Amino acid sequence: MATHEVTIYENKSNSKEKAPYLGTYLNKDTVNLESICAGVSRLCGIPEIELQAILTGAFDEFAALEREGAVRINFDGGCICQAITGSFASSDAAFDASRNKLELVYRLDDDIRNCLVNVAPSIVTDVTSTKVRLDNVADTAMPRPYQVLHGQNPFKATGINLVMADEGAEVYLENALGVKFPCVVDDVISRQEFTAHTAELLEPGDYKVVVKSRGGDAEGQL
Repeated sequence: MATHEVTIYENKSNSKEKAPYLGTYLNKDTVNLESICAGVSRLCGIPEIELQAILTGAFDEFAALEREGAVRINFDGGCICQAITGSFASSDAAFDASRNKLELVYRLDDDIRNCLVNVAPSIVTDVTSTKVRLDNVADTAMPRPYQVLHGQNPFKATGINLVMADEGAEVYLENALGVKFPCVVDDVISRQEFTAHTAELLEPGDYKVVVKSRGGDAEGQL
């Protein structure tokens, strides 16, 4: 089972007398459609590509329903509904597009969520958590502007818990078609910083830098 972690912060709201400190559950990752289909395919016998087409088509219909009006679509084990992510300065604060998003989500039933009721989370900080976060990449020869890499120049990746010694850890670039281009790690400076370069000279274009790690937790998710 993955490690469950919470961060603690001072409560500065009107309820601070009853609860001086509050906690936030540390969300490690979002499970993507490909991963879900890979697991479901093994259980139901339907090819992954067919499952992706079914689920994508279904969510297109769900989104169309939600545009007509906020509705809750119930299933065994959960429901599809609208949710606003991000924080608000107060209960009557306006929606801020720079920090809030309106999303379609799948919420688990309480029966499933309560399976974790007796699992005690660990209290962590950015330093002690096992959450992996990539904040920035910069060409070591020409750092500015950030996130622009030149040829096979080494680039510096910075973030939190970028542990390259974990089993299955890797770094690669990915283009818009999802094609992966491996990178070679040159030097691990700390858990927050390493340098790497592409294994081959790539065509100019837009790429996404992907870092996979377990954050130093041998049993953590990759």
